[in-house]
Amino acid sequence: MIRVYQNLLYVLMGVISSLFWIAQEVNAGGIQLYEQAQPGIGTANAGQAALANDASTSYFNPAGMTALKRSELLFGSELMILSTRFHSDANNTRRGSDGGQAGGTMLSGGAYIVYKIRPDIAAGLSITAPVGLGLKYDDDWKGRYLIQNNSLIVIDINPAVAFRLTDWMSIGGGADIYYGYLKEELALFNPLSPDGEVDMEYHNWGVGYNLGVLFEPSGKTRIGIAYRSEVNLTLKGDIDFSNIGIIWTRAGLEDTFAKTDFTIPGSIMASLYQEINEKLAIVFDVGWQDWSSMKKTKITTETGTTVSIDRNWKDTWRVGGGVHYRISKPLLLKMGVSYDSNPVSESNRLPDIPVDRQWRYAAGLDYDVNNNTVVSLNLEFVDLGKAPIDHQMIQGGRRLSGDYDQFASLISLSFRRKFGKE
Repeated sequence: MIRVYQNLLYVLMGVISSLFWIAQEVNAGGIQLYEQAQPGIGTANAGQAALANDASTSYFNPAGMTALKRSELLFGSELMILSTRFHSDANNTRRGSDGGQAGGTMLSGGAYIVYKIRPDIAAGLSITAPVGLGLKYDDDWKGRYLIQNNSLIVIDINPAVAFRLTDWMSIGGGADIYYGYLKEELALFNPLSPDGEVDMEYHNWGVGYNLGVLFEPSGKTRIGIAYRSEVNLTLKGDIDFSNIGIIWTRAGLEDTFAKTDFTIPGSIMASLYQEINEKLAIVFDVGWQDWSSMKKTKITTETGTTVSIDRNWKDTWRVGGGVHYRISKPLLLKMGVSYDSNPVSESNRLPDIPVDRQWRYAAGLDYDVNNNTVVSLNLEFVDLGKAPIDHQMIQGGRRLSGDYDQFASLISLSFRRKFGKE
């Protein structure tokens, strides 16, 4: 039996890795994503720390693995389409276009496995991409000296274990093993010639941890609390310059090795799952993310030169709610809505991460093919806000001012397979 699970795991890692490499080749949006191709997308990701009804709990709250009756495997894929358009206003003094459609399409996925060692002990593994970012503006756009295009993806390999301490309480925890990859391009201002180009590419590993507790005061109620630690990824790579012009050439500007820090914030999520009757259940959660840890972005070259970009982000809060309705024995309908607060003010917002408050609206269906197999289809719409920007640029003292029309649409399909006996 163990050999069967090992083989399944190898297959999953190959499938999900190929999905992530595809995701690096297209444009996506966002910064930290709740959407991990899991069935919980159908309630706008509300209730994730308390659901404990499929293998994705190994990531969202490892304590919930003890609530599963059998070992199981869950994998899925999702397609996200992002629309991002900047519109300058009357205060803008920067020359160029508004950048066109900077969004695009991201294909991603998630894989989860839970192995029931004993009824009160379980081990699990998840492979997800919890952080994603990608924009591509037109070459002549007004903010080209700040960003031309970027691509960020963080993969999380998360082994975890859970123990049931009493009939009503379980605990769990795991290690977050992150791999981060960042690529950015921007224009270089040449006073006497056409713009040059700066290409930056970084990558590295980092390690954090996650903890969870699940309370089950009755067979109809679950309360979950999940914590994920802050991780600072020190990304290392190269900065390459091209078409830099005579002034920058005489100034000694040349390609260099560099490093930059990227912070994955700590977070806490508290969730409730409550069955009202045999057909209806409600889910609810509140959460907090420590985005105030993202004060600056620093780039340090091998010669010791440091460029510092002020971010001045603040902590964010989240609230969400949804319903599960059992239409028939094999068919479960899910619906939900959630809200995440704005992490940055208008004067501090930059066009490389034009994040604002977020509203999520979602619906989904779970279909029990048989006692061992469940297929889930989920749809989500994300209102990403107007993200106004009013930034005084260094080059020429000009001002980048305006706001965005931006939203995302997502479709996710997942497959769940249960093994063994209850």
